[in-house]
Amino acid sequence: YSHEHFETHDFPKEWIPITFGLATFASSIVAVAAGIIADILARWLNFGPPAPYVLATPVLVGAAVTIALKWTENYGPESSKISSKTLKRSLLGAFQALGSKPEVLLVGLIQALFESVIFIFVFIWTPTLSPSSPPLGIVFACFMVSFLLGELLCKQLGHRGITPGTVFLGKSKVNIAFE
Repeated sequence: YSHEHFETHDFPKEWIPITFGLATFASSIVAVAAGIIADILARWLNFGPPAPYVLATPVLVGAAVTIALKWTENYGPESSKISSKTLKRSLLGAFQALGSKPEVLLVGLIQALFESVIFIFVFIWTPTLSPSSPPLGIVFACFMVSFLLGELLCKQLGHRGITPGTVFLGKSKVNIAFE
């Protein structure tokens, strides 16, 4: 994305965080709408649980056709092409960094654990809620609204100089005090 941003369109660097912020916001809004539409199809129109997947199929096909017809491949500049020798050297350097810098390994482990928790949550939230049979589309929309509110709150706190780490550490101290 960044290469296309700078080289092809000559957009200013300052637009990158704004663009990512708008993309996250739009993604959240679309996810909320998808949850509500899924609920309408599944429950109100009595199409059942497969309805959201059936509706997603033409959207997926439409997106694939649009991408195939409108997007050009971004190979980057010729100088960015790497040989297998360069790739091997790069991978070797990465493994050496993992071995010699514990903080690099720690960040990788934290990221892997975070992603695994997210995947576990994705797979178990519906079976966990199944006994009470809530409207899953609405529950999903509520998750997405929570994500959106968290993102907006994080942005507002950031404008005030409060980092997510500060909030996390503050919450941890409060939890420890009440134990």
